[in-house]
Amino acid sequence: MGRILHSVPSSILFLLLIPFGFIVFVLIESRRQRKKYGPRTGARSIGAGLLEVQQMLQADRKTEIVQKQNKREEVTVPDSERTED
Repeated sequence: MGRILHSVPSSILFLLLIPFGFIVFVLIESRRQRKKYGPRTGARSIGAGLLEVQQMLQADRKTEIVQKQNKREEVTVPDSERTED
């Protein structure tokens, strides 16, 4: 085993250890969060995420509706009735 590691350049060995370290970090962090917040239930978290997305989309949709109404009002108002600022 010592000969194998000795023949591999240190830069390649370092590049192989980075993904391993990242995986270990993710596993440790997930364990910490599971202790803090309890076991994950997929249905509850997906539902909460969808509600947040729906609220954001509703706000955008309301803005689009108001913009369309404003455009319609601009088209229906004749030029003689417009006031210049």
